[in-house]
Amino acid sequence: VRLAAMEARPARVSLATTAVLNAVVYSSPSFDATTVNVANVRMLVNGFTPVEAARRGTGYATSVADLNGDGRPVRQVAFAVADLRAAGLAAGTPTLILSDRLSATAARWEAFP
Repeated sequence: VRLAAMEARPARVSLATTAVLNAVVYSSPSFDATTVNVANVRMLVNGFTPVEAARRGTGYATSVADLNGDGRPVRQVAFAVADLRAAGLAAGTPTLILSDRLSATAARWEAFP
């Protein structure tokens, strides 16, 4: 499994008031975040419970931009905090993993905030 760099925005999430958690996947010389297939991406709550990206109309809530000014585009993927809560996200949840799943047991890449 390849590792990718990721940042969660906002860095601090209020389970009561935050509606969306954005996962920002960074490109690097060996990883192009624009090639991420959002249909396969899941946020794994507590390391194993998969949550699909938030929907916008018939597609996914995602964007591509150079958010950090390094000249490489990043992929931003939105997740509904209500969906993350339903999957077990609670105050102090130690592990969120972003994963591009090939199947239930195999991944192309994973990223950790």
